[in-house]
Amino acid sequence: MENFSEPMGFLIDNTKCMGCRACQTACKQWNNLPAEKTVFFGGPGYQNPKDLSDSTFTLIKFREVIENNKIKDWGYWKKQCQHCIDPSCKAACTAKAIEKIAYGPVIWDEAKCITGCSLCKDACPFNIPRFGDNHSTKIRKCTMCYDRIEQGIEPACSKACPTDALTFEYDIKEDEKQVEAKNEKIEVKLFPNGPIKIKAPVKVEDENGNIHEFENSVAICRCSKSGNMPFCDGSHMNNE
Repeated sequence: MENFSEPMGFLIDNTKCMGCRACQTACKQWNNLPAEKTVFFGGPGYQNPKDLSDSTFTLIKFREVIENNKIKDWGYWKKQCQHCIDPSCKAACTAKAIEKIAYGPVIWDEAKCITGCSLCKDACPFNIPRFGDNHSTKIRKCTMCYDRIEQGIEPACSKACPTDALTFEYDIKEDEKQVEAKNEKIEVKLFPNGPIKIKAPVKVEDENGNIHEFENSVAICRCSKSGNMPFCDGSHMNNE
C-alpha cells in the first residue's frame, strides 16, 4: 500500500473463503483481544464464538446450504463493521465520538464515548457496535486497522487471508464514478458479506456462471437465505 489518501474498503469473494478463520485470529492478535469462553450451539451458524462482542471484532459465520432436506454445502461470510460511506452510527452519536476517516475507516474517540450509551448500536443497520455485558464498556468494533493503514500496512485480517478471499482495495465507489462517466456496463464477480449497492446498469455473474443483468441499482448479498436465487436484498442482516 503506497497511498491511503484514496477511499479504501474490503472486497470479499465468498467463493474463495474456506472458513479457516485466519482473519478472525489475526484481528484478535493485532488488537490484543482475549479469547472467549464458548459453548457449542446448534445453528443457524455453528460458528465460534456465536456473535460479535467487545472482544471479537470480526467473525466468520457458517451457514448450511440445504437441498432436499440434506446438507449440500456450507457457506461462509465475514461479519464486521461495514465502515459505511455515510455511517448512521456517527449521525446518532450525541457525544460526537465517532468519526469517518476520508480514506475509509469509521473510528471513535475513547475519551468522548459515553459508557453504556449504545445509540450508535441502535442506529447501525448491521447491528455491529458492542458494549460488553450489561453495557459495561465503551464502544468496541472493527477499526479497519487504521493504525496499520497509516503506516502503509494493510489491515491484519486481509493480510492473513490465505486464499485472497478478503482483499483491501480502493473503494468500489470510485469505479462507479468511472463507469457512470463512460456510460459502460461493468462485470462484477464479487460476493460481499453484506449488501453493497452496485451502480446500474450492471451484469453480475453468480457462482454457477449464470449472468444476471440489472437495469437499476441493486443491493447484492450472498447468503443461504436467498434459496435458489444467488442474491437477496440483505434485509436479514439487521437481525444478525
